[in-house]
Amino acid sequence: TGLKTDAGEVIPCDAAVLAIGHSARDTFEMLEEIGIPMEPKPFAMGARIEQKQRVINRAQYGADHPALPPADYKLVEHLEDATVYTFCMCPGGHVVAAASEKGWLPYGTDISETAIEYVRSELLFPAVQSEFPEFDSAKEFGINLFDSVTMWYVIEHFSNLKSILEKVSSLLKTGGIFAFSTPSAEGVSGKKNTSEFFKNSPSDHYTIWEPSKTAKILKQFGFEVVKIVSTGHHPERFPKNKNKDMSKNDLLYKYYSTLSHFMKLGDTFEVYCRKTGK
Repeated sequence: TGLKTDAGEVIPCDAAVLAIGHSARDTFEMLEEIGIPMEPKPFAMGARIEQKQRVINRAQYGADHPALPPADYKLVEHLEDATVYTFCMCPGGHVVAAASEKGWLPYGTDISETAIEYVRSELLFPAVQSEFPEFDSAKEFGINLFDSVTMWYVIEHFSNLKSILEKVSSLLKTGGIFAFSTPSAEGVSGKKNTSEFFKNSPSDHYTIWEPSKTAKILKQFGFEVVKIVSTGHHPERFPKNKNKDMSKNDLLYKYYSTLSHFMKLGDTFEVYCRKTGK
């Protein structure tokens, strides 16, 4: 068995992976015409919820007091044939504020009008509502090149990764830092519960990154990886702990947390890379 190219060459193989993307309808039609069995991929449907931090603070604390840290929350509901859950909270405002505290002059862009309003009115930093990579920094901020560009749990939402990385490179000075975070296919969920991991992957996540292959990908766009940090550690997601009720104070929880950190099995990770210009 094997694959036959247009030139007539036969490439022997027992199995072949066609990484053609979700919009390659002509290829799907061709495969169906020649009798290749196909079935739809299970998908998770999500809805975006935008809430002001002060609303969450009041709900959790009963008041929005400056002495209290920003509150968060997580909701999970197990139904008969599905699970509904909240899975992501955008850290944009906190990132912008943290950059300012370190002496940086931050600028922000987002497609969310609510997020931009928050950064402008609450944090008092320049920010614009714009699509990316169409965003024009020279027009919006009068700046052509930045010292750093960050994307926290954003990069996986872009369907055309090549155009995104090219845009980031064009915005950075040589030697500038590109930092981003994203879900990991090499975390405990991706490695130990692979089928469930891909089944529950949100339909608007177009890429799933693997830390071990990240440097090779970024090198193609002139970036050199400086550091990769494994994050999002979940001891309860190890197969042996799936149905156990554990708290963070339990010895078993602490053991698997240590193991997860040591083996770098976090379900998310952060990347810090430098533009080399090569």
